[in-house]
Amino acid sequence: FSMLRKLTQLTVVGGPGTGKTVLAFNKARELADQGLSVLYICSSQALAAHLSSLKLGGSQNVQENLYIYSEVEFSYVLYRYFLIHSKKMTLSEIPHINDRSFVFSDEYWSLSLDEQVDLVKSQLGENGFYDVLIIDEAQVIEPSLFKKALALLGNSRYIYLFGDKN
Repeated sequence: FSMLRKLTQLTVVGGPGTGKTVLAFNKARELADQGLSVLYICSSQALAAHLSSLKLGGSQNVQENLYIYSEVEFSYVLYRYFLIHSKKMTLSEIPHINDRSFVFSDEYWSLSLDEQVDLVKSQLGENGFYDVLIIDEAQVIEPSLFKKALALLGNSRYIYLFGDKN
């Protein structure tokens, strides 16, 4: 585990139950505690909810700097970002994730992946929004989502992928 502290880009591969999620979450908390903004994406909404509850027991830095999303939730975050920055909507105007009447969704989803990524980059500039990207269960995360997540990183480019051999 001490080797993990020095590396800024790492892929951890192992079988189910070998502790990859524990390593991923501990790395996320460690970097968030140092004041880095950490984006943690996992495949399961249940796991994201569980890790978010564990985050509450962390330091103030961890609570403020660690953003945990399932794959579905992160897609919604990007959609919300589109509505706020491209459509100039306020947070109160944006539909809830469970509301299926998504405004402008046809327009958003008709954009190519590159257009979606360029939209995010044009709003954030070189500094990005997050310093660190951690993806747990990387073998099941859509490659397009990974590309969008990378667009949110600043120049620091801390990237940690945890997944099974599949």
